[in-house]
Amino acid sequence: MRRRPRSPPGPLFEELTQLAEGGYLEPVVDRTFPLAEIGEVQAALEAGGVLGKIVVDLGQDSHSTSEAPLRN
Repeated sequence: MRRRPRSPPGPLFEELTQLAEGGYLEPVVDRTFPLAEIGEVQAALEAGGVLGKIVVDLGQDSHSTSEAPLRN
C-alpha cells in the first residue's frame, strides 16, 4: 500500500504556526506532578475540573505537587 503525499498545511495551520513562533501562544499549565505521583495525575483527570495541561516532571522524585495560579 502506498502512502499518499501529505497535502500542504492550510491557512489556519500557517497562521497558528506564525503565532506560536512569534511567542503569542502560551500553554496553560494547571498542575505539575512528579513521576512518583502518576496515580494522582489519573485521579485529577478523572475528577475533571482541570483547566490547562497537567505536566508530569520526569526529573522530580520527592517534590510535592505544585499548582499553577489560575488566570483570569
